[in-house]
Amino acid sequence: MPKEVFFRLKKEKQDLIIQALIDEFEQKTLHEATVKSIIERLNISRGSFYQYFFDLEEAYFFILDKKFNFVHISFLKLYDKYNKDLKKTLLEYKDFLVTEIYKPENYNFFKNRYLSWSFQLEYDFKKYKEKNNSCIEFEKMYNNKQFAIIKVLMHMIIKNIFLYNWPKETFIKEYEQLVKFIMEGINYV
Repeated sequence: MPKEVFFRLKKEKQDLIIQALIDEFEQKTLHEATVKSIIERLNISRGSFYQYFFDLEEAYFFILDKKFNFVHISFLKLYDKYNKDLKKTLLEYKDFLVTEIYKPENYNFFKNRYLSWSFQLEYDFKKYKEKNNSCIEFEKMYNNKQFAIIKVLMHMIIKNIFLYNWPKETFIKEYEQLVKFIMEGINYV
C-alpha cells in the first residue's frame, strides 16, 4: 500500500503515478522494472517516489491489487451466484478469463505477472494483502483448501497461455479439460 503521502496527493497526480506504474509493469516484469524508468516518465525525483512507496515491489503489489483484484472477486461472485456449484462456476469463469486476459489493455500485464511470478513473490504478495487488509475475498481463497488447489491449477493454465502463446481456442480447450479433471479427479486422466 502506498504511504499516506500518496493518498494526500490530488487525484490527478495519483492517476498519473498509477498510470506510469501500469505502463512500466505492462512493458517489463517486476525484475526488469526500475524506479529510474518510472521517475523519468513522471519527471519526479527518486526521493518523491520513496515518499509514495517503500520500494518497487510495494508499488507493483499496489498496482497488481488495483488492476486485477476483480479477477478473484469475480470468481467468488460466480460461486455465490451458482449457490456454490463449483462446476457451473468454473465453466462460466472460463468466459470471464478469456475476455479479461486477452483484452489488449490487460494482456501484457498478465503476461509479465505470470511469467515472472515466484514462490517468494507469492509469499510477499500474501503478506502485503494481509498487512493492508485489501481484500477479504482474497483471504477466503487463500484459507479455503479447495480454492487454494484450484487457484494453483488456474494460475498454471493461465501461465501456459504466455509460455506457449496459446490462442483463445487452445486456452478454452485446455481449460475445459482442467475443469473436467477438477470435477472428476485423478480417474479422469
